[in-house]
Amino acid sequence: MAGDEYNTLSVPVWPLKEYAQCCLKEQVNACKVIPISLDTFMNELLLRMKKQGILSSVFWNGLDTILIDVDQLLFDLNWELSKCRKFH
Repeated sequence: MAGDEYNTLSVPVWPLKEYAQCCLKEQVNACKVIPISLDTFMNELLLRMKKQGILSSVFWNGLDTILIDVDQLLFDLNWELSKCRKFH
């Protein structure tokens, strides 16, 4: 979990563990990379974060990030998944 100067809590997330490992290698020694399934991420982790008022920190690169509300992230993920389903 991370925070900013305004005490906004967020959880950094990346689409692949390799991105996270690269970013965290030199930044935060206390952090661990934990790969989880997309289903677990969307249906468990994000819902817990929403209940606790925690934002997603998408693609933190060691310098900056995109903070996004859980509802928006879920909407975006579902939108992208719906486009993939059209081709399968």
